[in-house]
Amino acid sequence: MDHPLKTFASLEGPSLHQNNHTSKTEQSENIYVNEDVNQAHEAKRTGPALSGFVDVKKSSSCRDAAVFLCLLCLLLIGLSLTLVVLYIKGNSEQDQLQTSYNNVTKERDQLQTSYNNVTKERDQLQNSYNNVTKERDQLQTSYNNLTKERDQLQTSYNNVTKERDQLQTSYNVTKERDQLQTSYNDLTRERDQLQTSYNDLTREQDQLQTSYND
Repeated sequence: MDHPLKTFASLEGPSLHQNNHTSKTEQSENIYVNEDVNQAHEAKRTGPALSGFVDVKKSSSCRDAAVFLCLLCLLLIGLSLTLVVLYIKGNSEQDQLQTSYNNVTKERDQLQTSYNNVTKERDQLQNSYNNVTKERDQLQTSYNNLTKERDQLQTSYNNVTKERDQLQTSYNVTKERDQLQTSYNDLTRERDQLQTSYNDLTREQDQLQTSYND
């Protein structure tokens, strides 16, 4: 749609043309007047016979000029009304354009606000994600450390268990040794007792033998 200033510019064109046309009309009227003056001088020269013809021609020229002026006035009125209608229409269209512009500006601001809100929420979610990721990494590190400590403790436990089993085996050997020592002691004591008994019997035998010999 054309801007109202362009509309005024387009409407001013015919007005200038009309002014030029009016100037031409005035020049034509001046020509008619000059012709009338010339005819009057001619009538004076030709006499009363031509004066009636000049009056009729002059009256016809004035009537044609009056009709032309009336038509020109009607044309100017029509152009003025057209100018007013176009001006009102241009203002109405300008108001509609302004309203449309305001609505588009309002929608743009709303979209900008929505975009800013979504961007803010996205940044908050990104921060939350980063925090959760950091906590997850810390937990993973803690888990790895605990797993490593558990493995170390398991290894230590296995070593201690192995040592315990070795000690248990050593203890069992010691116990068997003690049992064997006890058995050896018992056997030694029995042997000593038997030796004593044998010695007693031998002495008794010797005594009996001595007695018998006597």
